[in-house]
Amino acid sequence: MLKTWLKRRQNGADSASEPEARDYDITSARLPGRSIITFEKRGGQAAALEVTERGAEILQGLAAGAVLSELDEVRAAPAGMSMPLVRDEGASRKEAEAFIHSLDLLDMTEKKELLGALPR
Repeated sequence: MLKTWLKRRQNGADSASEPEARDYDITSARLPGRSIITFEKRGGQAAALEVTERGAEILQGLAAGAVLSELDEVRAAPAGMSMPLVRDEGASRKEAEAFIHSLDLLDMTEKKELLGALPR
């Protein structure tokens, strides 16, 4: 998901003509039994999307912080023991919103909820 979107962004498909603040870090990871995407505003809050067999859940506040801590542990694990993790540092808000809109696994209501949870 994130890799494909990043590739399109690098190729200029999602580039904007005006420079924007690039203060969002987007991380995507596959952990046992779930996939996670986090949207973290540098020096601020975070929102996360957790997808399990039960469906998608949008996390904010302490729950999103707990997911970020878990991903920090995954990043710190030795290479042979870590799970697949992709991180895009320095995305703009517009790029984060475009990524959310590209998530086919969410319906429009869930996309709006995740957009609303995106830290300002």
